[in-house]
Amino acid sequence: MSGSAAPRPVYFPASKSLLPQPLLIFMATGLAVVFPFFLLGNPSGHDFEFHMHSWMEVLSQWHTGIFYPRWAALAQYGYGEARFIFYPPASWTLGAALGAILPWKAVPGAYVWLALTFAGCSMFLLARQWLSRRDAIFAAVLYAANPYFLLIVYWRSAFAELLAASFLPLLVLWIVRDRPARAMFVPLALTIAGVWLTNVPAAIIGTLGNIAFRSLM
Repeated sequence: MSGSAAPRPVYFPASKSLLPQPLLIFMATGLAVVFPFFLLGNPSGHDFEFHMHSWMEVLSQWHTGIFYPRWAALAQYGYGEARFIFYPPASWTLGAALGAILPWKAVPGAYVWLALTFAGCSMFLLARQWLSRRDAIFAAVLYAANPYFLLIVYWRSAFAELLAASFLPLLVLWIVRDRPARAMFVPLALTIAGVWLTNVPAAIIGTLGNIAFRSLM
């Protein structure tokens, strides 16, 4: 109608809490993904041995008082390598920490479960900017159990990449959130740092994508 204001899109303000229903759903989603582990054992993907040996090596060095390992003595058939100087620490620190409290056969499943639960939480916070609570939960479940994540879990065993991917929705969230740019600087910086400390290829993609996204806004 002439003279009337154009209708504004419906906006759903972001929920400030993931409790209780969304978090429980994301935890259940992660559990559903790793449930075959309980029946068939851990899938040995391309990088499975690399990560498991790293976690065991880190935990053994922690027991000897070396807080930040640098040399992986058991790598390369006992010749060793300076793996921990070049490989980001977040994934092998988490894996070793889980190994300190759980049997090693349970560590991969626990690691995947934590990563997928965090991925669901981060995507929920992003999707909630535009979607209703129910639709945001649905979008987050799809992200946490998307086919590429399943490929990582059951074929590639790229545990660091899986953990880094759980940060990526937050990179977008801190840009699009309806807050002053200065207020978003610290969470955005911490998220970028978290990705860089987890997986370098994902960090390069996330950082360049972040810059490109900001230039389009």
